Amino acid sequence: MFLVGVEEGILPHRESVDNGKIEEERRLMYVGITRAQKSQTLLRARNMARNAWRRYGRC
Repeated sequence: MFLVGVEEGILPHRESVDNGKIEEERRLMYVGITRAQKSQTLLRARNMARNAWRRYGRC
């Protein structure tokens, strides 16, 4: 199983924090971590493109 974007500022998503939906993000991460049967890989970006913050909601 691969979990992509596991890094500060990306997970949890800013809108989830602002709208009080942090528990849903936490629950989904828990499910993702506990359901892996053989292996699990957490991925993060080494570098983020400059305009990617605007594209993905982080200004």
